Amino acid sequence: MNKKLPRIDCDISSAYLGRWATGLVAAAVIVLALGAYFLEPDYMGHVPVRIGVCAFDSTVSTVALEALADLVREKGGGDITWVYFPAGQAPRDCDFYLMTSLQVYSHLPEGRLSCSLVAHSSPGHPYSPGVVIIKPETDRSLLNSGKIIFTHPGSAAGYLSPLLALQRSGYAIDPGGERIEFTGSRNGEEKVVFGVLFDAYRAGGLGLNKYRNILDRGQIKKGQLEILCVGDVYPEILIAADNSLESWKLKGFTDRLPSITENLPLALRTGLEELGITGFSAITDKELEFFRELPPWITDRLN
Repeated sequence: MNKKLPRIDCDISSAYLGRWATGLVAAAVIVLALGAYFLEPDYMGHVPVRIGVCAFDSTVSTVALEALADLVREKGGGDITWVYFPAGQAPRDCDFYLMTSLQVYSHLPEGRLSCSLVAHSSPGHPYSPGVVIIKPETDRSLLNSGKIIFTHPGSAAGYLSPLLALQRSGYAIDPGGERIEFTGSRNGEEKVVFGVLFDAYRAGGLGLNKYRNILDRGQIKKGQLEILCVGDVYPEILIAADNSLESWKLKGFTDRLPSITENLPLALRTGLEELGITGFSAITDKELEFFRELPPWITDRLN
């Protein structure tokens, strides 16, 4: 006699399995959501990056910076858009900012920016000291009177470094006094040189590398001017990050840019050197110490 097999209720079984499947799908969704929350996305080469330019005027830097953007894009460092901010306009709505170190300093109290990368001013020399130039026949005692010209109040090499060198050398220079003038341009080194050469100013302050470039190009003859004193070496150009920037985007861009700029094509390297940039590296604690040692009057001069 054959025994009857127990009847399986397909409807009940299907409902049971359906509940399990729904639970598994829900669990998978939760896991994916947690992964997206805790794991940051990879940095891809096409990520858009907005960089505000405060250190240079567009008239002198557009060609070199656009060529740099093309290289960075080609090497997977991000799709850079340069946004120029004229003097007096507060930088905003960008991921990063290309600024002089003194410009960064003026914005640090707001707590919106942090220093990420420092630019090298020439191959093998991360920064350039400032120098004070005079005509060889100048009576040194006359330097306590008369006009002195510097490149720009936002430049460490073109203003802060040479000014402090003059003060340490015993010359009475009031940072806020009427004796000090500026070229009106962040790339006004030629005006400094020729202003001193043609006796419009008793002395002038500019970056040593910039002065050497003018000599190398034969714009003045050796011996027409001389260096009176050399200042300390400070970081000049920095890339600062907006503190609201996502950490994955910050790390991805700042990790890649230094390696991309290690070996620049000749034409691009020449163009960037004119701006005082030959590459980038991560900022160090020693360089950050610069901001803690700045004299208090520098803030008044920058505002």
